Amino acid sequence: MLGTTFINLGSVYLNLGQFNKAVAFFKQALTISQEIGDRAKEGITFNYLGRILARENQFNEALENFQKALAIFTEIGDRAELAATFNNLGQIYFVQKQDKKALSFYQRSLAINQSIGNRLGLANTYNNLGLIYLNLKQFDPALDSLERALTLSTEIGNKLGQGTILSNLGYFYWQANQNERSERYLLEAIKIVESLRPGLKDFDKITIFERQRNIYELLQEIAIAQNKINFALEIAERGRARAYAELLSSRILNLPLEQLTIPSLATEQIQQIARQENATLIEYSLVGNSIYIWVVQPTGQINFTKVDRASLTVSINELVSETRASIGVRNRGEPQEIAFLPGDLVKLNSDAPDYEPWEVVASKLDNNRLFLRQSSFPQGVTIERPATDVVAKVESRRSNNRYLQQLHQLLIEPIANFLPSDPNANIIFIPQNELFLVPFAALQDSQGKYLIEKHTMRTVPSIQVLGLTRKLKQKKERKGDILIVGNPTMPKLAFSPKEPPQPLSSLPEAEREAKKIARLLQVQPLIGNSATKTTVMQKMPGARIIHLATHGLLEKSAIALASDASLSGQNGLLSDEEILQMKLNAELVVLSACNTGGGSISGDGVLGLSRSFIAAGVPSAIVSLWTVPDASTADLMTKFYQYLQNNSDNAQALRQAMLATMERYPHPRNWAAFILIGN
Repeated sequence: MLGTTFINLGSVYLNLGQFNKAVAFFKQALTISQEIGDRAKEGITFNYLGRILARENQFNEALENFQKALAIFTEIGDRAELAATFNNLGQIYFVQKQDKKALSFYQRSLAINQSIGNRLGLANTYNNLGLIYLNLKQFDPALDSLERALTLSTEIGNKLGQGTILSNLGYFYWQANQNERSERYLLEAIKIVESLRPGLKDFDKITIFERQRNIYELLQEIAIAQNKINFALEIAERGRARAYAELLSSRILNLPLEQLTIPSLATEQIQQIARQENATLIEYSLVGNSIYIWVVQPTGQINFTKVDRASLTVSINELVSETRASIGVRNRGEPQEIAFLPGDLVKLNSDAPDYEPWEVVASKLDNNRLFLRQSSFPQGVTIERPATDVVAKVESRRSNNRYLQQLHQLLIEPIANFLPSDPNANIIFIPQNELFLVPFAALQDSQGKYLIEKHTMRTVPSIQVLGLTRKLKQKKERKGDILIVGNPTMPKLAFSPKEPPQPLSSLPEAEREAKKIARLLQVQPLIGNSATKTTVMQKMPGARIIHLATHGLLEKSAIALASDASLSGQNGLLSDEEILQMKLNAELVVLSACNTGGGSISGDGVLGLSRSFIAAGVPSAIVSLWTVPDASTADLMTKFYQYLQNNSDNAQALRQAMLATMERYPHPRNWAAFILIGN
C-alpha cells in the first residue's frame, strides 16, 4: 500500500515537472517493491525512473531501466505495462532520431493496447506514431494517428494529453504550411493547458508551465510568419511570468493564490502600461534561430524587429557566459582575484614606484602566464611574465570588450532607432531565458560607449508584472523607518558534508557602506551582532526602505545575517522562501550583496530573492548580477542614496551612481552588476 502511495506521489510530481521530488518518491517505491517482492510495482517504478532519465537526456541509463521493466512484464505477463514499456522504448529512439526503430516499438505497443482495449495507452501511442510519421514525411498516417489520439484523449477526459496532442496537431499543420489552422490548434492547446492552473500552488504553476513553453514559442513563430506582430507580442507575454503575475495579484487583491486566475494582456493593455510608465518597453523572445524584439513606445506605438542568430558561432547562452567571464568578478570579502583580463593594468615586483603600469594583452590559463605591453611598445610587441610577478592590479582604463560589443550588436543595434534620445527617459528590458544574465548597462557600441551612458534602464520579467508593480507602488504610503544592515556577524556554514561549518568572511567595506548611508539618511544601522536574523525580520515589515549590505548566497538563495544565540538551530540565513511569506510595506529594497539577482531561470523569470521581495509587496528591488567588489560597491551605493535624495526616480539615481562610480572605477565589473527590477 505504501509503495503504491509513493508511486502515485511520484507520478504527480512527474506531471508537474518536479523531477527531483518525483525521483525521491519512485526510489522509495522501488525499495519497498523489491523488499516485498512486488514485481509489478517494481517494473512500473523502473518505467517511471526511465522516463525521468530520458527527459534529462541520460539515454543509456533510461534504456537500462526500460529493459529491466520489459524483462519483468514479459515474465509476469502484464500486457498493459508491457505496452507502456514498448512505448517508452520507442520514445528513447525517437528522441535519438532513430525513427524506424522507434516506429517498430510503437507498433508493438499499439497492437497490445488494441487487443486489451487500453484507451489511455492507445492515445499515447497514436500521438507518438503521429510524430514519427511526420518525421518520415508520411503526412496522411501522421494526421490520422494524431486525430485518433485526440479523440481518445477527449473521450477519457485526459486534459494534459489533449493539450499535448493539440499542440502536435498545430505543429503538423505548421509543417504543412497551413498557418491559420495551425494557429487554431495551438490556441486550443494553450486554452486547455491554462485550464489546469487554477488551484495549483506557485511552484506547481511554474513547473507545469515549463513543460508547455514550446506551444507559446511555436505560436509566436506562426504569428510572425503571418505578419501578426501585435498578436505575437500578446502570445510572448502570455507565455512568461504568469505565476509571478498571479502571485502579485493575490498580494494586491488580498486573495488566496489558489483561488486566483488572471487573464493575459491584450495589445491595448500593453500599450496602456507603456503610456502609464512613460517608458520604452523592450521585450525579447528567443524562438528557434531568431530573436524577436518588440519595442513599445511611451505613445503606445509598437515596432518589431527579427534578428537572425543562425550566423552566431556560439549559442546565446555561451555568448552570455563568455561575456560575463570576460568582465571578471570575485566574491565580496575575498582577496583580489588572480585572474587577469585583457585591458587590466598591473604593477610587477621589479617596477620602480613611478614606473608606468603594464597592460595585460592576453593570459595563458594553463600555466598562469601573462603577455604585457606598455604604451611605448611598437604595435604587437609584448613581454611574457608569470602572474606571480604581479604585486598589484591598478584599476583598468576604459577599453573595448568584444563580447559586450557583440551583445550590443545583437540586442541593441537592431532597435537603436526606436530608443529615446533623452538619457533620462526610462527604457525597460523584458528579457527571456539567459538574457536575464546580460549586463545591459555595460553593453558597448562600436565606439566603446556603454549603454548606461545613453539610457536610464530597468528590468522586469513581463509587461504584466510591470503593470502590477505599478499598482503595488500606488498602494504604498511614504511612511515607515529606513532599515540599514551592514556586515552582520557572519553565520557559520558548511558547504560540504565533509567540512566543518566555517564563518563567512567579514565585510568591512559593507560596514563602511552601511554607516555612510545611515549617516546620510540620519538613521542607526544594524551592524555586527545587532544585525540578527530575528531583529531584521521584525523590522522589515515596517520599513519604507530596506538596504542589506552583506553576503548573498546564490546556491542557497539567501541573505547572510547574524545568528541569534538564543534560538537553537537558526543558521542566520534569510531565504527567499521566508521572504515570500512576509508582508512588506517597503517601496524599495536594495540587496547590496553578491548574486542577489541570480537564481533558477524559468519561463517565470528568475526564481530567487528579487522575485520573493517583489511578491512580498516591494515594487522596486535593486539586485546584483554577479559577485561584486567591495570598495566600488560601497561607493556606488553611497552615491545612489545621495542622488535619490535629489531625485525620487530610482532608475535615474542608479544611473547617476553608476556614471559617478565609473569615473573612479572604469572597469564594468565594478559598477555594472546592479539592476533595478520593477517599478
